[in-house]
Amino acid sequence: MSKVHIELISAGVRALLHSPEITAQLTDIGTQTQGRCGEGYEVETVNTPTRSVCRVVAVTGAARRDNSENNTLLSALGGIRS
Repeated sequence: MSKVHIELISAGVRALLHSPEITAQLTDIGTQTQGRCGEGYEVETVNTPTRSVCRVVAVTGAARRDNSENNTLLSALGGIRS
C-alpha cells in the first residue's frame, strides 16, 4: 500500500465551513431537532469567525425544565438523519 499525504488549506476549509450549503444543512438539522422537541425551543443560525453554527435553545421556563429533566434536546438530536 502506498502512503497518502493530505494537506488541508486553511482558507479553503474555512470557506467550506462558511458556505451557504453547509449553513442550509445545519439549519435543516436544527429545524428538524426543534420540531421533535415541541413548544418553547428556537433555532439560531450564526456565522462565527471560523464556521457556521446552528443552535437549538430552550427559551421558555417550561422548555428549560423539560430539557433538564428529560434531556429533550439530546434525545431529539439523536434521531436526526442528514
